[in-house]
Amino acid sequence: MDAKDLYALKTSSEAALKDKAVLLFDSDGEPTAFDAKTLFNPQFKDLSMYDHQGASLLARNTANTYVVNTPGYYKFPFVYGNAIKDGADNRAAYTNNGGTYQANFVNHLNVPIEHPYLEQNAGCTPASVEVIFQTASGLIKNCTAVAGGDCGYAQFNVESIPDAGGYAIISAKTSGGVIIWSWTIWLYKGALGDVEFTNHSGVKRNMLPVNLCAMTAGSIPLQRNPHYQWGRPTPIPHVSGYNGAGTAVSVTISSTPAANVAEGIKNPLTFFCYDANNNNDWQSGVAYRYNHWDANKTAAGATDSEVVKTVYDPNPVGFKMPPATAFTGFTTTGGNSSDSTQFNVTNSFATDAGWKFKRNDNDTAGNFFPASGYRNYSSGGLDYVGSNGYCWSAAPASAAGAYYLYFNAGRVYPLSYNIRAYGFSVRPVRE
Repeated sequence: MDAKDLYALKTSSEAALKDKAVLLFDSDGEPTAFDAKTLFNPQFKDLSMYDHQGASLLARNTANTYVVNTPGYYKFPFVYGNAIKDGADNRAAYTNNGGTYQANFVNHLNVPIEHPYLEQNAGCTPASVEVIFQTASGLIKNCTAVAGGDCGYAQFNVESIPDAGGYAIISAKTSGGVIIWSWTIWLYKGALGDVEFTNHSGVKRNMLPVNLCAMTAGSIPLQRNPHYQWGRPTPIPHVSGYNGAGTAVSVTISSTPAANVAEGIKNPLTFFCYDANNNNDWQSGVAYRYNHWDANKTAAGATDSEVVKTVYDPNPVGFKMPPATAFTGFTTTGGNSSDSTQFNVTNSFATDAGWKFKRNDNDTAGNFFPASGYRNYSSGGLDYVGSNGYCWSAAPASAAGAYYLYFNAGRVYPLSYNIRAYGFSVRPVRE
């Protein structure tokens, strides 16, 4: 009996079954007994105590994205991104070091985050939670805010996971309905391992085998995923979806940039077009913010330096944004190339709508990167799906731009750079 059967039984027969032992039958017709008390008082699995594959952790680790790969009852604490690491306050994730070109990590009130738990910050106590987006109606059910012994939580249940997967965005709100913070629940059927890549300098890093929040349609070459504006913690969906009430929702395109980062936090489903007067960024309130996806970043440039994950990082527990050089092993030169003889690939782009990049010089299988297109910085439109691929890094290339991987049938540019208002894919790298 799966979670869907249990949930249906609960909603139809709670009064009759409460406090009783129940005899049911499994899919093979064999009797199976369970205690109804467990059904009516389910144990909610705390996602901050498990990794991306469902393995238990020794201490709490929080993130802006949590992976769910089996139906069940779940919860997560009201914490800003990765502000709790190994059970402790991870101040490095939300503290402005005061270096050149660094900016504060602010909350929805546009004031610096001072504590990891939302309710510890003035004016940031959630009154409710809401599923503001999900790729299919009913993926997340019974989402509610609850008090815990240590902090507040969002709890919900997942009855089933589609074969293609999916994702949902859950937002904590004030009593007036203002969004305080948002988290992504990535429903991925099956195990998510990781893959070791060696870059051109010989540095080895493990990445997830798919882009962040990837969905499939029956085969790897058909992967599709949402997009992220540089420095933002939540995805811009690549498909229309539904809210928790089953009402259709879609991305809002703002022709004007956000006034500041706080406006982006309060409007996670809004794609903010570029500010031509402020480095072509998606927000105009901070001229320089090199540190929003790398807490220690004080200068532009492509290096192998390790990224320090921040509360704005969109990745799951144990993963972070890649450094600029993470993808340099995808060409034989380590640089941008339009010469197909220099592409470190194992497949046909025309057949698969993406490249299988070699993990190292001896690899003959490769790992697939789909041509998932992008969100256009000036229109917000979804462009080049099936023909071009883009993956952000954490590294600024200048006051106006950031580094990313760019590829199509005739180009592989591991060190491309452009303005931060674009919406690109993300390929998580292990911390």
